Amino acid sequence: MYFTALFVSLSLISGRVSRIIDGDAVKIEAESGDVLYLRLIGVDGRDSGAAYEYLVNEVLGKTVAVAFDAGYPADEDLKQSCGYVYSNKIFINARLLQKGYAKLDDSYNRAAYFKLLAECAGFAQKRRLGIYDDFY
Repeated sequence: MYFTALFVSLSLISGRVSRIIDGDAVKIEAESGDVLYLRLIGVDGRDSGAAYEYLVNEVLGKTVAVAFDAGYPADEDLKQSCGYVYSNKIFINARLLQKGYAKLDDSYNRAAYFKLLAECAGFAQKRRLGIYDDFY
């Protein structure tokens, strides 16, 4: 499975990732000048060093696109929100799950891409990747 950019809504912003907060949250400095603390929809990587390292290597310091899900709208002031992150046409939320770097967060079960994200987590689980490897 290789995931490229999928856009959920017309509510998009772009900006530079200035900090990795943990394995499922980033700080983004939007091109508009706003600062956004973004939790990745469907991803539970708070306790995963692998998820944190992946985000450091793949998005820290880079310009990314952020899409907001209609089921989880962005805050009006964009200070703290949840959404989907895309970098170099890679759907980062899905990639974290597909590689087994993070678990699926079931609390986002209304998300437009929840089924896809669940399939990514299942892919990693079935192949014993990352956190699903007995020796990880």
